[in-house]
Amino acid sequence: MDTFVGQVFGKMKHKEAIAIMKKNGIAFGTLNEIKDLSKHPVLRSAIISMSTSEIKTPSPPEIFNNKPRKVLGHVPKLNQNGIEIRAEFAKTES
Repeated sequence: MDTFVGQVFGKMKHKEAIAIMKKNGIAFGTLNEIKDLSKHPVLRSAIISMSTSEIKTPSPPEIFNNKPRKVLGHVPKLNQNGIEIRAEFAKTES
C-alpha cells in the first residue's frame, strides 16, 4: 500500500495532494521543516532526567491505561553502574 500511495502522491504537488485529501475528508498533516515537528499541536513530549539537567524529547507513541508517558526515566552518570555491569559480564565470559 505504501508503494502505491507513494507513487500516486509522488507525482503531485504539495498543494494538489492537500486539496484532494481535504475534498475527500482524509485526515492528514504536513511538516515542512524540523522546527514544524517540534511545534506540532499533537506532538506529546516526555522528560528524560540526567545528572545535571532534564531533556524534553518526543514521547514514545504507545499509551498505557489511557495515559501517555510523561517521564521516561533517568540517564545514569558516566560509570555510575560500571562496577556492577563489568562484574555481571565477567560472570558470563567463563
